[in-house]
Amino acid sequence: MILVKNFEKVIEKIIKIFVPIIFFIPLYVNSDFYFPFITPRNFIFRIIVIVLFFLYLMLLVHNKEKYKPKINSILLTYLAFIFILTISSLINGDFSYGFWGNYERMGGLINFYYLFFFLLIILGIYRKEKANIFLLRVTCFVSFIVAFIALAQYFNISLFIESAGGSRVSSSLGNPTYLATYSLFHLFFAVYLLLQDKKSRLRFELFSFYILDVILLFLNFKFYNTDIEGPLSLIIKNPLLLIFFILPQIFLHINFFNLKFKKSIVNLSYKLYFLAIILINFLALFYTSTRGALVGLFASIFLILIFLLFSKYIKRKFKYLIIILLFTFLFLITSIFIFKDNNIIQNNSTLRRISSISLTDATTESRLLTWKSSLYGFADKPVLGWGEEKFNVVFNKYFPVDIFKDIGSRVWFDRPHNIFLQHLIHGGILGLLAYFTLFVFVIKSLFKDYKEEKKLKELLIFGGLFIAYFVQNFFVFDSLNTDILFILFLVIIIFLNKKWIELDNEKKKEPLKYINTLYIFIILFFMLIILYVFNINQLCINKNFVKGIKSINENTIIFDKDNNDELIETINKSYLGKFEMRQVYTDKVIFLLNNNNLSREDKIKYINIAEEELLKSIDEQSDNIRHAAFLMHLYLEATELDVEYSLKNIDLINKYVHLSPERTQIYYSLGRSHMALNNLEDSEKAFIKAMELSPNVFESYLNLIFYYLTVKDIDNANLYLDQLLSKNILIKSDDYSSLAQIYFVNNYPDIAIDLLHKSIEVYPDSTKLLSQLIFYYTRENNRDDALLYLEKLSNIDSQLSQDIKNTLSL
Repeated sequence: MILVKNFEKVIEKIIKIFVPIIFFIPLYVNSDFYFPFITPRNFIFRIIVIVLFFLYLMLLVHNKEKYKPKINSILLTYLAFIFILTISSLINGDFSYGFWGNYERMGGLINFYYLFFFLLIILGIYRKEKANIFLLRVTCFVSFIVAFIALAQYFNISLFIESAGGSRVSSSLGNPTYLATYSLFHLFFAVYLLLQDKKSRLRFELFSFYILDVILLFLNFKFYNTDIEGPLSLIIKNPLLLIFFILPQIFLHINFFNLKFKKSIVNLSYKLYFLAIILINFLALFYTSTRGALVGLFASIFLILIFLLFSKYIKRKFKYLIIILLFTFLFLITSIFIFKDNNIIQNNSTLRRISSISLTDATTESRLLTWKSSLYGFADKPVLGWGEEKFNVVFNKYFPVDIFKDIGSRVWFDRPHNIFLQHLIHGGILGLLAYFTLFVFVIKSLFKDYKEEKKLKELLIFGGLFIAYFVQNFFVFDSLNTDILFILFLVIIIFLNKKWIELDNEKKKEPLKYINTLYIFIILFFMLIILYVFNINQLCINKNFVKGIKSINENTIIFDKDNNDELIETINKSYLGKFEMRQVYTDKVIFLLNNNNLSREDKIKYINIAEEELLKSIDEQSDNIRHAAFLMHLYLEATELDVEYSLKNIDLINKYVHLSPERTQIYYSLGRSHMALNNLEDSEKAFIKAMELSPNVFESYLNLIFYYLTVKDIDNANLYLDQLLSKNILIKSDDYSSLAQIYFVNNYPDIAIDLLHKSIEVYPDSTKLLSQLIFYYTRENNRDDALLYLEKLSNIDSQLSQDIKNTLSL
């Protein structure tokens, strides 16, 4: 036992410094990591949380009465939810994967555990209402930066990072859907702060802007006299960006340096600052073009207006205004659908996406098919589900074949894009009930405060956020960016009830004078072990993998045994991410098969390593067809080096096809392997099976046409060609090129040339198709037609036309 002065104060201060830092994590992106938008920020979050949690345990051991979190229904329900998912994962036999998850999502049970620790820390430390409001202010400031980057992306200005969503902005979050939910939370958070009764001096925001300004000035000077334009220069060039950047700072200066202004002006500047936060977050949300979040927001506004209309606390004269607002809102929303062909709607990507919502649009159809698979999986294990992170098994088993439209279709799903179905699959009906119960207690708490303390503002704002979040959850899944905000939302709901908040005159007990150092050393010991094993070690493995995999590229000319041994050792150092790392290594090996500078022997060495690693994945996760699919692809590509790989592929498919018997692409692979081995009858059966599964997919026809041309059955080949051309099937320019090529190489040049003529009618500016047609005419000694199409090509690409003319001596 030793005497430590101000022990509690020091530890509590450290925790209160680092908790706000967590809300800055969405800004952190690091390309040195695999999945740079996801893994680095998750590792940083976990490192901070585990350190803070053990510091919090020190406080709890030292002064249990002061720091223990008060037990409440929301906390207990969240704990029960995690417990059910844990039991489900233990029972269903793949606890390791359920615990760790993967790099792409950084989910798994471990993510829930860290979020629960984060919840406990805030409940135990942030007892005063002012402290909770401060966390809201911190995250709203960060949301300004996130939304500002998104706004810059909308104007095609890359301040720090380009949009990962193309025309749909994604800011630093790397995904438009993630950004939409993130902005949705902050819309309501900022509204709550805007309507606060007590307006505070925004010291944190002002000095944070000072730091941001210094960073931007530094970067501007850094890029001075270089080809790269500094971020501040880019902001100044765009008037709207400049306004959004300057105005909040003006408002903050008025708010903070208030000696010369009346209190009313200070309060007005406070409101204007948060109005700016609301507006920029709405713009960020709008420009993501994420329909689920926007539908959630629309539903929230509609129900808020309905509630106000019938609320006994709203005077009659204001209800007339609410009726006008309600009908105006309904008119604006319905107009998007009624006038969907109007240029205003069609020229705006967000409004166009909203107006296209229907049961038949591609995104909605894929969602519905995925949900259907989920319900089949739920019927198999209704009570406790399949365990965390096992949706992929359900999706593969009940693969919705209609989701496969062409070779570029997304056919691998590890989430149903519906949080409720996700928890239904992972935790069964018990898991879903626990999740729903959490929301029930949130609503119950809000209504209780509304009835007992007349908290109409809190009910409307946080009830509105609940509705928006609840609705959009039918179409998306969470990420760390929103998980953190959801925890903060739960904390605010708990602390809205005054009995959970520590008042200034409460708990002023003298801290214990002596601290049991044994407890402290035990806590520190476990903290260091968990910090290294579960976080720092995992972070280093991810980073080392990226460094090692980059060494395998187009410049690889020899098999480097030492480098490969080191890379494979890195892959197998931990459970987290090893399946993905093996798949990435396999993709690199397939890429090397086209490297003419690499010898056949060295290519086979790479193939053997990739094969061995994928076989490990198959052995460790025998219910996941994706591991086998990667090996199938490797075998198929390696067949050109050795036909024995086709035999291996056939054995592999026959062994694992039962895991996903409706996957058309498996039968494509099976048919091609049989062709390589000259098993023509088996090849035909596989291709016909694929046709039965996907009769409206171009590749189904291409494979059968290729097969029949190979066996010199021109009648059946032409039969399927006629069916293909007569059906309403999208045939891309490259598809026409492939069709023409297989006819030409099988000595049917007239049909090949005719196909190219048809394709040029559809794609008149395709240089590839025109070049191919010129080449075929030249091979058929038809110089006149070759020159005719060469002239057409010159009008599109004169340099390419000249190169072809010289190459073919035309």
